Amino acid sequence: MLYLLKLGELMLKKGNRRHFEQVLRRNIRLVLPKCKIQLSNGRFYLSSDEPGLSEEYVEERLATLPGIMGFAPVYSCAKSDKAIVAMVRQLAQSQVERYGPQSSFRVHVRRTDKSLPRDSQAYAVWLGSVVLEQFPQLKVRMERPDWSLKLELRDRAYLYHRERKGVGGLPVGTGGRGLLLLSGGIDSPVAGYLMACRGMCLEAVYFDTPPFTTDAAYDKVLRLTARLARWAGSGGKAANPPGVNCREQSLLLHRVPFTEVQLALRKHVSPAAMTLQSRACMVKLAEDLGRSERPGRESQALISGEALGQVASQTIENLSYTNSFARTPILRPLIGFDKEQIIGLSRQMGCFEISIEPHVDCCSYFAPARPVTQANIPELEAELLRVPGLEALMETALAKVETVAVPAFRETGK
Repeated sequence: MLYLLKLGELMLKKGNRRHFEQVLRRNIRLVLPKCKIQLSNGRFYLSSDEPGLSEEYVEERLATLPGIMGFAPVYSCAKSDKAIVAMVRQLAQSQVERYGPQSSFRVHVRRTDKSLPRDSQAYAVWLGSVVLEQFPQLKVRMERPDWSLKLELRDRAYLYHRERKGVGGLPVGTGGRGLLLLSGGIDSPVAGYLMACRGMCLEAVYFDTPPFTTDAAYDKVLRLTARLARWAGSGGKAANPPGVNCREQSLLLHRVPFTEVQLALRKHVSPAAMTLQSRACMVKLAEDLGRSERPGRESQALISGEALGQVASQTIENLSYTNSFARTPILRPLIGFDKEQIIGLSRQMGCFEISIEPHVDCCSYFAPARPVTQANIPELEAELLRVPGLEALMETALAKVETVAVPAFRETGK
């Protein structure tokens, strides 16, 4: 088994490129520890002789690794004409058996070894004629052929006929550390996915309010975390906090007991400001949690699934109010997205059907009928200060946080 991995954006990093390649190599080893990795001229080559390691298993993991633009199972041989012709004929035979003797094809060649006697176009024409000599009823079609042969001439000749897209972006672990405010909704997992694809190493925090929210709501969040971990769960074993058994490809989820804080807010703040004040307390708790993590592993940013104007609590005035409770940046990668764009990404991730399950989260349960849309920051800050014992309740909540490592393939058991 041999795979060619295309690195995409990493190629633009110039002087820092080696660091990005090392992190990607580490992430690949984390999810495919039984595979060997070789780097050569802007390509990773992944190989394994491990019995029972299926292509489906390998490709499922490669398809969710940020930093990989695309990958293909390849055949390799020496760069001699004789060896290349034999390999092309063998692969063309398999494609004709699949698509038929009157199907259309094309040959695409990329030559990085400039010492070879032909340029890329000449190789393509020559190998196309080799295929036609073997199967004269085939048709050459440059646009949308039934099948293609792709040849890369590097240190060796690499031939493949199918290629899968990766997620691209940057390897997780090259973009700092962030703490994702994860609800059971559609938006926040997508926000986490987008930041993971920019190289950010993630953990997640969920605010739980039993008995108003149920165990089913928490299980839903666990399944969303498992799904997100397929992209964001390659931050390395160094992510383990003391006392938490973190599997190889996992995402840490912090469960904050938020009931007493919510009840105090409901009793002492205006109903219209309930969502906004709850959000302010969540931001404060999340930041304190991120800063109380292991030394050297503090969160450098909070991540939210908010989009400007999507709901009443997400106006620019209200976002400014919640920003005032954080000293670190609050990253909102969905800020300019509309709902259909977000749903599209959620479906691609396999999160949408989980997110729409009818289990109420704490924000929905305590949401007012007519929320504040234009926050008066001094008034709301003063109102929050008047809630008796709020700081003590928040300190208690932080002391009771439960942290679990959620494995990426929790739902399937793979």
